[in-house]
Amino acid sequence: MVAIVLPSCTDNQRAKRFGGTMEYQVPKGEEFVNATWKDNNLWVITKNQTTGTFYMHEVSDYGVMQGNVVITP
Repeated sequence: MVAIVLPSCTDNQRAKRFGGTMEYQVPKGEEFVNATWKDNNLWVITKNQTTGTFYMHEVSDYGVMQGNVVITP
């Protein structure tokens, strides 16, 4: 059963529910601030080192709809 279920899960689901590992590459010129889960989607907050602008990047479950929020100082 495990051999059937785990391959059908996304990286997000494996990392959150089953203790798997996923990676997120912080965009160049930005620094990591925080990350949080909303359902199976990971939201990563970064800050632009030059402008001080904050970005919220959504790493969605299936990569279909990935939102971004820009917070300017």
